Amino acid sequence: GENNPLASRKLDKANLFTSATEFTLELAEAPAANPDPTGVFASIKSFFDGMGKPSGQQQSQEAPKTPPAPAAPSADTTNMAAIGALMTQMATSVTELANGTNASIATLTADLKKVTETLEATPAHGFTQRQLATGGGVNEVRTDC
Repeated sequence: GENNPLASRKLDKANLFTSATEFTLELAEAPAANPDPTGVFASIKSFFDGMGKPSGQQQSQEAPKTPPAPAAPSADTTNMAAIGALMTQMATSVTELANGTNASIATLTADLKKVTETLEATPAHGFTQRQLATGGGVNEVRTDC
């Protein structure tokens, strides 16, 4: 009202002062984006999880009296070969992608250079070359601007 001791500080007499009150603001979080939409990482994880599990063969806790015969190649060897092939395929794909990107950049750079050179050599629209300023005589040139 009119008896307000802070009335002189108001920019407009209709403005109101209010007390500061504490409150809690809660924001709902957006759902997280699926980091593996195609399921590739899940399939790789299951592949590696399968490697860590023991095979069906259980060894006796007693030491055998005769050395065992060499076993057939284990699944681990097969898995390692598959991993090696997968890594080689991934490396080849990355190399092809990098080479394609480098070729595209080289093409774009060359095209940009051509466009820049053309623009620098082309006079502006409506440009006319100024005639040479001649001095006293007909064929005498005093300035070239």
